[in-house]
Amino acid sequence: MSPLGKWVLIGGDAGENQTWAGLNMVDKKFSSFHRLASATAHSDVGLDIQGNEMIVMQNSRTDYVDYIPISLNAKPVDDTGDYKNNSVKLILRLYYNSNSPIGLNSGVHISCNHGGYCVISTNIQPGAAEQNWLDRTITLVRLDKKKFRVFYLSKVYNSTESYWEETQAAMTNDGSKVVWASNWDQNVGQDKVFLMRLDMPPNWEK
Repeated sequence: MSPLGKWVLIGGDAGENQTWAGLNMVDKKFSSFHRLASATAHSDVGLDIQGNEMIVMQNSRTDYVDYIPISLNAKPVDDTGDYKNNSVKLILRLYYNSNSPIGLNSGVHISCNHGGYCVISTNIQPGAAEQNWLDRTITLVRLDKKKFRVFYLSKVYNSTESYWEETQAAMTNDGSKVVWASNWDQNVGQDKVFLMRLDMPPNWEK
């Protein structure tokens, strides 16, 4: 039985009752809880290259995007030292931290529809200046916990003032296409968006 056949995932606000706070694995009788993360953020559930069920989630405490296996071996990461001797691994640094020399102005969206891979897209508010290569981009992550690899897919030319203008890129289940919303920086705030599509090359996974 897969981990998610045995467990339910529950996300709660960090300020809630301690039993429910953060991201938890819970058995289906709601009698056993195991905390995976102290707080929840943008995330998605998917499969890594080895076929293991896992979560890719923004970690607002470390300023990284994390690989979180659905496993009792996963422990919450509240600072960078917590990655040591932990099955939770860092994938990508976001540069939100005020100590970062380059910064990041984008909001983040995560989609893990295609097994072994995850699409991370960013969106930016009107008037905000891009500060590094991750602002207004779509990237593809190969989910191999032995060595994660991040590939640049596309630049995104939109500004976001309302929810449906957010990029929210997703890959099709068969891995053949990536789609996302874009207003091309026109009529910002009016939810007038294009559906953009990137066709992946044949046999791209090889």
